[in-house]
Amino acid sequence: MRKIGICILIFFCICAIYAETKQNNRKVYFTEVSFVDDSKESGLVLVYKNGNPFDGNAWSVDGKSIRCDCMHGILFKVTVFYPSGKQYAIRSVKDGKERMFRQDGTEIVNPTKEDTKRFSEYIKSIWYLMPKEWLKDERDIRPRH
Repeated sequence: MRKIGICILIFFCICAIYAETKQNNRKVYFTEVSFVDDSKESGLVLVYKNGNPFDGNAWSVDGKSIRCDCMHGILFKVTVFYPSGKQYAIRSVKDGKERMFRQDGTEIVNPTKEDTKRFSEYIKSIWYLMPKEWLKDERDIRPRH
């Protein structure tokens, strides 16, 4: 009887650990975090979740178009994806360096005006997915539905 009790206890411990791991591995969306522009003071964009510095990836509400990578509460990289899920552009927030990719995954080393225009049009089409703090800009170009 004691062995059965120990087996049941081990089973519940494993279930609890699995549930906690699954909770920690789920996607975090822009609606769950706050972005604070601290560029005048530190030159950084700070990211908080539940009042604490956020560490991880925050996704657009559709879970696939935009990913913000954060470490110790600091936004350091923004990645935009094609509808197919492949990377379209990666922008390093600290140094402003940007890399663009074609739909086949090859990097566009020297983007042309056409590449830049195409990217700008794509960003306009997904603008409504941006973090709400970024949408307060008076130059708001979100499409009206």
